Amino acid sequence: MPINIQACAFVSVSDVLSPHLTTQGERDLFWSSISDNAPFSWEDNNRSMVTASSLANHCQDRLDGDPYFDDLLQSMRSLGELYIDLET
Repeated sequence: MPINIQACAFVSVSDVLSPHLTTQGERDLFWSSISDNAPFSWEDNNRSMVTASSLANHCQDRLDGDPYFDDLLQSMRSLGELYIDLET
């Protein structure tokens, strides 16, 4: 029986973050803020996918509405249900 191979469209998380978080300090703050109690995992996986809307919702909750991240969250939300790869 042949295996049904499927394809998936996604963007890398670094491509989503880089226009908004330009320094290492900003990226470190972002990741430390959203990593605890995340509803998804990316530690030992290759290609951990999450929808942009789910990631935006989690980030909104974890960043306590900090207006500094508003443009980033808007960018994530504009991607809708497109997958974001958290891993590579």
